Amino acid sequence: MSELRWNPLLGEWVATATHRQERTFLPPADFCPLCPTKEGGFPTEVPESAYDIVVFENRFPSLRPKPPAPAVEGSDLYA
Repeated sequence: MSELRWNPLLGEWVATATHRQERTFLPPADFCPLCPTKEGGFPTEVPESAYDIVVFENRFPSLRPKPPAPAVEGSDLYA
């Protein structure tokens, strides 16, 4: 779930997206999901190197237009 949290040190609201850690595939640190897929490697968003422009859906967005209800309600931590 995404939420806004107040950062008193910076004096601003910060968006957090803890639900993004629940992704089904956590690739190695050196994996580039926007590079063309290499033979024998992990599949990426770009199926082959012949593309000039690639458009794809963000399957794990930080913010959504209709977020789910918070798991804990009635707390001062939620904006």
